[in-house]
Amino acid sequence: MRRALAAAVVLVLLGTGLVAAQSSAPTPRTYLLGALNLLRTHSMDRDRVDWPRVEAEALRAAEGASTFSETYPAIQTVISELGNQHTKLLSPPQAKAPLATTIAVPSSRVENGVAMLTIPGLIADPAGERRYIQAGAAALRAVEAQATCGWIVDLRDDTGGTMWPMLTVLAPLLGDGVAGSFAGPGLAPQFWTVRDGRSWSGEHPGTDEVNPVRLSRWSRC
Repeated sequence: MRRALAAAVVLVLLGTGLVAAQSSAPTPRTYLLGALNLLRTHSMDRDRVDWPRVEAEALRAAEGASTFSETYPAIQTVISELGNQHTKLLSPPQAKAPLATTIAVPSSRVENGVAMLTIPGLIADPAGERRYIQAGAAALRAVEAQATCGWIVDLRDDTGGTMWPMLTVLAPLLGDGVAGSFAGPGLAPQFWTVRDGRSWSGEHPGTDEVNPVRLSRWSRC
């Protein structure tokens, strides 16, 4: 379960954030170069491609582009060459958080004494995170008394997004301690932990919300 969570989300978000990072008004060419630099610098699979060739081909493919969106196919081609299914190009509309009332939230059910907790993906603002965690806490409470044989965490619908609310929902099952880590070429692991009903990245809380549920021990069946 922890391995699945650790691999769940590594996204490259390219949109208004990249534009804001430029010191002067960017052109489609500088926008493309900025995106390529992000991929070359931060991708865990960066050593798999020949960057001089890839960058030259991307610049040729986007030659004459007059808008940022016209560089997207060239960026997507580079992402495809990296071969990492967790690296994605999101346009500004795609990266926008949905309304809190529309997001999918955790749910639970019980079969033969085994509780099934479903954790969906999440891209949300603070209000969405709050709704997600509150629903997760309610889902845990709803089946705790019937979970006499244990728990299964269902990640099949977890498409990624922000992992911290997901970990906070799972805090009662994971228990306090190290839950996983981020790793990159030449970098020391950055551990993420669960503590006091909340997820943490190093010494920084992953979310403002706390899961108040504390599960009792269940019997073995």
